[in-house]
Amino acid sequence: MVNGAAGAAYVFEALGASYAQAKLVAPNSSKETQFGNAVAVDGHFVVVGAHQKNLNPSVGAVYVFKRQGAALGYDHLTTLTPTDMVPVVTFGMAVAIAGNRIAVGAPGQPTNAASGVVYTFQQQGKANFKQTAKLTASDGKNGAYFGHSVGISAGRLVVGSWGWTSVSGGKYKSQSGAAYLYEVQANETYKQLAKLENDPPGSAEAFGTCVALDRGRVVVGAHTAAGKMGSTGAAWVYQMSCKNDWHCHDSDSCTTDTCDTKAGTCSHVVKNPCP
Repeated sequence: MVNGAAGAAYVFEALGASYAQAKLVAPNSSKETQFGNAVAVDGHFVVVGAHQKNLNPSVGAVYVFKRQGAALGYDHLTTLTPTDMVPVVTFGMAVAIAGNRIAVGAPGQPTNAASGVVYTFQQQGKANFKQTAKLTASDGKNGAYFGHSVGISAGRLVVGSWGWTSVSGGKYKSQSGAAYLYEVQANETYKQLAKLENDPPGSAEAFGTCVALDRGRVVVGAHTAAGKMGSTGAAWVYQMSCKNDWHCHDSDSCTTDTCDTKAGTCSHVVKNPCP
């Protein structure tokens, strides 16, 4: 629906040399819901964000679908909404799923502040996902947009906060950005392991615009970071070591940032040759 922007999501599956396609739409969809703004898939589950669902107020919603049978068909399993139902929450701007856990970003919460929130859900029963946590940045600021991007894998969660403003050399670096790494605990609470930032941070880099996580590896994108040809963007890859430190591999400058997740400190180590 072009004019109404109800949205859709498409699933493709390889069948030999060709692909089968399934089209997903929101049940009882209405105009301007932005269904499909964010998508994630794991196993038989597909998760779709619609961050403008329920306009006036704009709360947002996330739809969970499950593949049924041998054919490429998906049934709507459940719809996720935040328990606090805060207006202009932009709930569903970012989604991620791993196993029975789902993470949903709401970077516009609270209204007129946009410090950002992330909600986590866990499957309980075949068609029920219960909200288990509501996360905010430990040092959150207005306009940080915490939750603009999320990634989840093997009991860990990474959250992008591209609007975070750092201080470097006594100067504010507006929208330098940051990413926060968490680990799920036995009671489904989340413990912060590390805060990742570019070193040194640069203004308007938007570090954390997008994030991805796979077990012990994190990728953080900064689409306006300065490169050799101007603001061409960059991505940083962090790897967890056997000591539970997180190393940022920067092949351009041949350096490694080592973050002590327990002490919350970082050191800058020059490596030659590049890792």
